Amino acid sequence: MPSKNKSEIIAQTIIDGLKNGTAPWIKPWTPEQSIAPYNPVTGTRYKGVNFLYLATLGKPDPRWMTFKQAQQNGWQVKQGSKGTIIQFWKFGDKQDEKTDDQAENETKRERPLLRHY
Repeated sequence: MPSKNKSEIIAQTIIDGLKNGTAPWIKPWTPEQSIAPYNPVTGTRYKGVNFLYLATLGKPDPRWMTFKQAQQNGWQVKQGSKGTIIQFWKFGDKQDEKTDDQAENETKRERPLLRHY
């Protein structure tokens, strides 16, 4: 049996979570809490399929980072913890030149770039 690609693994995890009643858009928290997955080092909040996937995993802590980021900040990673897949999509390439209003130019890619980390 061929192994599933990473996108299929993410999709199946979300589907299984929905079947088990773990829908990330149902509010199981109080207004003071935030369960939106985010990276505490960069401050980035995960969006799109990464939000759905990470929220569906049902982890009590919404913080997600690389092992290296945890080490650089002197934080401990629970022994036996495993990595989790996320997707990175890139739809355009930024250009170095600036226009008169200093906005960055972006050229659209022929096909979006998809990477899994």
